[in-house]
Amino acid sequence: NKHRYDLHINIEFESLTSPRIYENNGAQSIMYPNEARLRNFTYSGDIYVTFKFKTFEKYGEGLTQQRISKETTIPNIKCGKLPIMLGSKACILANISSNKKIDYEECVYDEGGYFIINGTEKVLVSQERQAENKVYCFKNNRNQAKYSYVSEIRSVPDKTVLTPKNTQIKITSKESIHGRNIKVSIPHIREDIPLFMIFKVLGVVTDHEIVEYILYEVPKQNWREYTQFLRSSLEETHNVTSQESALEYLCKHVNMMGYQRDKTEHERRLIYLKDIIKNDLLPHLGNNNKKKAYFLGHMVKQLLDVFLKKKKVDDRDSYINKRVDLAGVLMTNLFRQYYTKAIKDMKTNINKEFSSGSWKADNNFNKIINTTNIYKIMKFSTITTGLKFALATGNWGIKNNKNKQGIAQVLSRLTYNSSLSHLRRINTPIEKSSKLIAPRKLHNTQCMYICSCETPEGGSVGVVKNLALSCHVTRYSDVSIIVKTLERLECIKNIINLEPRELKGNYKIFINGNWDFCTDSPKYLVVHLRKLRRLGILHIHTAIVWRYFDKVIEIYTSAGRCSRPLYVVKDNKLVITNKYLDKIDQGKIGWKHLIVGSLTEKGSTTPAIREGVIEFIDVQEQDQCLIAVDQKRLHKPSKIITHYSHCEIHCSFQTGVMASVIPFIDHNQAPRNTYQSAMGKQAMGIYSTNFRYRVDTLAHILRYPQLPIINSRIMQYLPSNGMPSGINAIVAIASYSGYNQEDSIIMNKSAIDRGLFVSDFYRTYKDEEKKRHSANTK
Repeated sequence: NKHRYDLHINIEFESLTSPRIYENNGAQSIMYPNEARLRNFTYSGDIYVTFKFKTFEKYGEGLTQQRISKETTIPNIKCGKLPIMLGSKACILANISSNKKIDYEECVYDEGGYFIINGTEKVLVSQERQAENKVYCFKNNRNQAKYSYVSEIRSVPDKTVLTPKNTQIKITSKESIHGRNIKVSIPHIREDIPLFMIFKVLGVVTDHEIVEYILYEVPKQNWREYTQFLRSSLEETHNVTSQESALEYLCKHVNMMGYQRDKTEHERRLIYLKDIIKNDLLPHLGNNNKKKAYFLGHMVKQLLDVFLKKKKVDDRDSYINKRVDLAGVLMTNLFRQYYTKAIKDMKTNINKEFSSGSWKADNNFNKIINTTNIYKIMKFSTITTGLKFALATGNWGIKNNKNKQGIAQVLSRLTYNSSLSHLRRINTPIEKSSKLIAPRKLHNTQCMYICSCETPEGGSVGVVKNLALSCHVTRYSDVSIIVKTLERLECIKNIINLEPRELKGNYKIFINGNWDFCTDSPKYLVVHLRKLRRLGILHIHTAIVWRYFDKVIEIYTSAGRCSRPLYVVKDNKLVITNKYLDKIDQGKIGWKHLIVGSLTEKGSTTPAIREGVIEFIDVQEQDQCLIAVDQKRLHKPSKIITHYSHCEIHCSFQTGVMASVIPFIDHNQAPRNTYQSAMGKQAMGIYSTNFRYRVDTLAHILRYPQLPIINSRIMQYLPSNGMPSGINAIVAIASYSGYNQEDSIIMNKSAIDRGLFVSDFYRTYKDEEKKRHSANTK
């Protein structure tokens, strides 16, 4: 009658402290960002967690019974340091409402958005990637490719930071005896599997039923057009008649890893296979086989539609299919990797402690788990050094792995505008040397979200981009509110309770790529959800996309979508009127009220705005909107267009920080604007108002910077006018016997003597003295 002890550990987040300085003499003080810069510190706060340990004692015949033998809680355990972004909620500067920034030796105009690592300012450059949980259909353009068209999805479950699981459905390029074959590839399964076999594994067994799962939308008389491509797969699996025999078939193709050694080979394979179907086959749908069967049917139908030229192939470069990872997502992924590593090491250490000690688990447990010993078990330095290393070197990911490079960069401090531009940069992770043209082109869908001028020349043209002025990259917002809202509506049906033939004529509803519901009254649903969004009941950055011709309604709350604010238009009139603008001038309402509405004014009970008059529209939803370029268009709609849904706030929002300060940008030849956007970052002016308190490696300060004679209105809002660069020189254009050819210039000596373009150049020199204690010194 043996006893066994199981140890369960629960780690709960407690708090993140503000950065502190610990002096050698034991004194402590608050760390302000400039002190971190000057003394080469890392601006980071301590993470504190609570450990909860439970020991379960298992006893009885076959160790079936269990009881808790011990519970211990250890609070306030320091779990490493987290670098803090300047200007974020955790930053000290975010909470100094009464004082001015310059009192803390900070620049008045500094936007934050960067980290300080070992005294150096580091930016995390946003990374562009393909959107997950979306079905894409592509043509295989390689010669002699086995498959001609592929329908694929990169699936990631909600609220997790896992690697995407790629599921592909492919149609062969060569005709066999039975026609073309359709195969499915799933992670961890060696070969491509016949389509019908996957349906049988998911519990859809009869062939007629499988075809219904794919072609429920198509009238029976038109089935022939599609079924000729399903026939070969049907023939291949005709002898498999039950879910059990389908599982048996798949077992042979499983890529086995170390898995439950106490079972027989076949049992292990079966357990592992079920695990693959649960976690690797479309994991974003959860653990419901019927939903997975429906989704596979949807993917096959899309593949066949593209193959039969009824739909176009998906566009890899469209911004509808792109997401942008900001610093938050990048840091989350990195933290998750190092945290997992720390937990793995902790497991090994606990096992070592147990095996090395006297084999009385209960006594040993007390010895191991106490406040002094816990730091021995769990190496928290893993997280601290890992995050710091990634930010310092720019190599993103766990050390010694091949990782992305150049994600963390030293913040450019040549001019104020160059710093702003650096914070709004987007990088596409493809090789700069590659000769691909399509990803470098300015895509139609990037209009108003990505600056149309600002990109480097040469190899990285179009690969490095910049956000346009009004573009806002969304954060993740919770799905549960949307699911609850939908469940309350009568017009919504859950697909688990329906048979395929009952879905006919219904619109599919995808929430972040997960298909749970369908509806027969799409217009009511879309209008209702958009109204809830304007009232601020649904998150303002939710996208509600009604793809009319595909009979699909898509709802997105995921992170990384580019969105922007637009005026709402009803009956070709702006909903925002002068009445609202007067209230803004009087200070009664602000930006927030314009978006979510239904808020009361100060000292009044009646709502100031019933619903939002400005709405955030993302790239996908913009496709279904009709947006007026300016208000003149609203008053004189063309004969073709009658009903606008939105109106631009201002057309100058299509450019980014650098291009917005170019005077008369609409009168220039396009490449000239691109050149100026690159050169504007090298202008000389005042890069920061606190330059006297900073110690930068290189710094140029112009003595007498002047406001430009011609000002674009945007300049006043980017505070570039507060720290201008350059001087308005008086220029005479005269021909001097060929000295003036190309870009050469002759300068007036007396103007220079009187102080034209006088500037100061600062450089930091560093020197240190080390004491060496050698053996022969007495």
